[in-house]
Order: sequence, then structure tokens, then C-alpha cells
Amino acid sequence: MITKDKIKAGAMALMLVTSFTSCADWLSVDMEDSIMENKLYETNEGFLSSLNGVYAKMNENYSSTLTMGAIDVMAQYYDVSKNSTHTYYAYANYQPEQFKSTSNALWTTQYELIANLNTLLEHCDEAGSALNAVYYPYVKGEALALRAFLHFDLMRVYGPIYRENTAETVTIPYAETSSKEIQPLLSAKTVMEKVIRDLSAAADLLKDDRIRTEGVLNGASDNPNENTNLRYRQYRVNYFAVQALLARAYLWVGDKEKAYQTAKGLIAESEEKEIFPWTKKAAVTTTLNPDLLFSSEVIFSLYNTSRTNLFDRMFNRSVNLNSILCFQGETLEEGNAESKLTYYFDDMGDLRREYMWKVEEVNQSDEEGGTVGSHKVLCLNKYEGVTA
Repeated sequence: MITKDKIKAGAMALMLVTSFTSCADWLSVDMEDSIMENKLYETNEGFLSSLNGVYAKMNENYSSTLTMGAIDVMAQYYDVSKNSTHTYYAYANYQPEQFKSTSNALWTTQYELIANLNTLLEHCDEAGSALNAVYYPYVKGEALALRAFLHFDLMRVYGPIYRENTAETVTIPYAETSSKEIQPLLSAKTVMEKVIRDLSAAADLLKDDRIRTEGVLNGASDNPNENTNLRYRQYRVNYFAVQALLARAYLWVGDKEKAYQTAKGLIAESEEKEIFPWTKKAAVTTTLNPDLLFSSEVIFSLYNTSRTNLFDRMFNRSVNLNSILCFQGETLEEGNAESKLTYYFDDMGDLRREYMWKVEEVNQSDEEGGTVGSHKVLCLNKYEGVTA
């Protein structure tokens, strides 16, 4: 009995030592993180670096999953081979475990980015903040807009198709603090109210955005003393991007009048000041470095240094045609029932319809991966790398 008591006491002591050691390690890491965080926000450059880090990391979800990868395969946009070795086979035929893995990564990355934005926002308004008056409206305005943007996309993926009878459906948390505590799930209506609130606040902060008076400011300044922190506004969530997001949010919740007025105001100001001029036909149709991104019309985009690699992996016709993503349909002409081009571009004269796609013949595989013939598909070349 005494021996048993000694063993129990020893085990308890070991558990306590282990617990205290783990706790001490955690506190040490937490304190180190706090010191590094405070050091980061001691200068304007620290705030800008933190915000730039969010833009850069957004490429993890927005260069594939949320723009042209797994979700679009599940929506049946692509002519994905029945070959079980196809990269996206699991999504085309919905295999829950594969989707669960992708979903977990998507969810985690979005909320990590939101947590970083919340930390940034808290430092923007703390007493004695190092962020000066010139940068404050840009940094806080963009951070609020990005927080709304990320939540809105989470809502579109995990929430209901918004209708009056689904507005009270419990959906996702809306994280507004850097706290590590689990946030409550909110109704679709509440989430969208917060999205619209953050976007409205961002629009107010960015009302004096340089893009409204000086344009997108892409390229170096003529002033050798000016840095690039407030230039390249097409690569930031600028004032016009916030207005476009607001219009989308209003439309999503069914407020068509506000969506119309917001979009109308955005278009009118942009056209009057020629902020986003129409891309010239010659720039699209040239055989040397065609501008298939229609770059002058882009309101907001992420800069991705791996664009060519993404294209090669997902769309390049010179790689294994049983692994790339080709769109359904056999022709660019009207009357092709399988093609979804009419959903994208209902105008046969639209330059995007004519020049962003090529009809290609690809092998057709059976379930074992063997070739059983060929058929025509539409291949996207929008993101193809430019040549010198």
C-alpha cells in the first residue's frame, strides 16, 4: 500500500513538473512573440511591412483554391478527365476526405490572415502609436477592407445562398480581435452587417486615396525623394476596390438599390477621371506580349511572382494534358451547349472571349488511365507567361 502511494505521489509530481514546464515554455514563447510584435510596430515601416505580409500570404488561397482551382472543379467548369490519376479527380468526383483537407487549409489560412489584420488594427489605434497621420488612413483603411474581404469570401464558401429565409442561419465567426479565444458563430445577416460596416469605414478612411486624384501610380516616381509606399494602388485595396466590394456585398444580401448606386458612382468617377481606362484592342491582339490580363482595367489584384509556374501547373497545354484544367466545350462559337463561355461573356465580340481561349484536342482516358480517343476542349491562356 505504501509502495502504491509512493508511486501515485511520484506520478503526480511528474505530471505537475511536466505541466509547469510546458506552461513555462508556452509563457516564454508568448512573451517572445509579444516583444517581437511590439518591436515591429515601433515604426511606420513596421506597420507597412505587416500589411504587405498579409497581401503576400493571400496568394496561398487566392492563386488557386478561391479563384480557379478546386472550387471551380467542383462547380463543373472544367472538363476534368475521368482518369483517377488526374490532379483534381477527387474534386470532380467529390471525395470528402480530399475536400476536407483543402477546406481545413483554406479556413485556417483565412483566419490566420484575419488575426494578423486584427493585431495590426489594434496597434493602429493604441495610445502613442508610431503610425503617422499620412499613413494612418491607408493602413487602417486597407486593413479593415481586407478583414471584410476575407470574411466575405468565407461567407460565400461556407454560408448559405443569402435569402430572407436564410439570413438567420448560423454560419461563421466574425473575428474582430487578436484574442486567441474561440469566437461565436454568427448568423449570415450579422456577418454581412459587419462586412458592410467594415467596408463603409474603410471607404471613409480612404476617401482621400491618391488614386482618386493621381491615378493608379504604377511605376517609379519622378521625385527621387518619394518612396513607393503609397504608389502601385492597383495592388492595394484602394478606394475604388472598396466601393466595388461594397456593391458586391449589397448585391449579395439583396439590396439591389444600394448595389446599383454604389457601382454607378464607382463607374462614373472612374470614367470621368480615366482611372481605369479600357484596354486598347491593339494591346490584346498583338502577337508580342499580348495584355490578356486587360491590366489597365484591373481595380485590385495581388502581385504573384509565381504566375508562370501556376499557369504551367494548371493550364499549360504543353504539359500532361490529362492533368491540366481545360474548360468544357469544343468551340468558341455560339451554339455549343457544353461550353460555359456564354455564361462568362454573352457578347460574341468580347475580346476576352476571343483571345483568352484556344481550342485544343486532348486525349480522352478511361478510369484506368488508358487512352480511348480524343476530344476538343477550351484551354485558358490568360495567365500564360509573357515573352521578351
